[in-house]
Amino acid sequence: MTGCIEKAPQLSQAPSPMAEHQLAEELPSSLQVDFDAEVSSSLFRVRGNIMVPGNGSIPYLLLNATLRQGGLALQSTKYMLMDVEPGEDHGFEISKNMKISPGSYNCTLVVAGPKDSLACETRRCKASIPWTEPSPVVNLLPEAASKKAEQKVQEEMIRDAGDRKEKIQEEEAKEVAEESRALSKASSEEAAPRKEDSQAENASQENDSSFQAGASLKASSALSSGQEGMFAGSSTSKKYHRLDCRYAAKIKPENKIYFSGEEDARQQGYLPCKTCNP
Repeated sequence: MTGCIEKAPQLSQAPSPMAEHQLAEELPSSLQVDFDAEVSSSLFRVRGNIMVPGNGSIPYLLLNATLRQGGLALQSTKYMLMDVEPGEDHGFEISKNMKISPGSYNCTLVVAGPKDSLACETRRCKASIPWTEPSPVVNLLPEAASKKAEQKVQEEMIRDAGDRKEKIQEEEAKEVAEESRALSKASSEEAAPRKEDSQAENASQENDSSFQAGASLKASSALSSGQEGMFAGSSTSKKYHRLDCRYAAKIKPENKIYFSGEEDARQQGYLPCKTCNP
């Protein structure tokens, strides 16, 4: 595990009520946190940036990253930032060596100051099927038989590698299809009109809403396939940014999606970035 955790110096005297009041006023009401979580067969890693708004510095920030699968917490690791200055990006990276099985996970990052928790966000991450090296072949056969056996082993290795690749592609395609259906269902539910007293007005509004929802989903799908729009977001987060936002530039290409406008992003369940204010 990498990181920096230092023990704060002990005070010779308890802080006065005036000092506690001043510290409480300096603590920000919200932080700007941007991070990504990654998992592999043997590593859990969280890295990103934190910016503190306001004018007063903070003695320290304690970051607690927890890896979960379903409702079960698998592992937690902590990281401490010392002397956090306002208006500056403070980068961090937390990693923990552990055995991780293939599957989907959630990473929750809690940021706490001297008084209480200041931020809590969750990211999704996925561990793929690990690659296993083949066992070495001991040559105990005559030369002709040995070449034939070696060729057979190579063919089996190629076939096994192809099977692993196909399985990974099938799992990724299945997950993308499930996420697409979930987004389509959420958009349809948000676009569904409220019941009106008149059945004729209700039917007309439902038809208009269904048409608008379908057009919005079609436009969003086109932008997600590679066309740039007015705003950008990440498939692992729920915030959208301006294209020139520094956080938009940090989104991985395979996770980046685009939106044609504010309405398109909000219909997909995304919230505006607090830094660029799209």
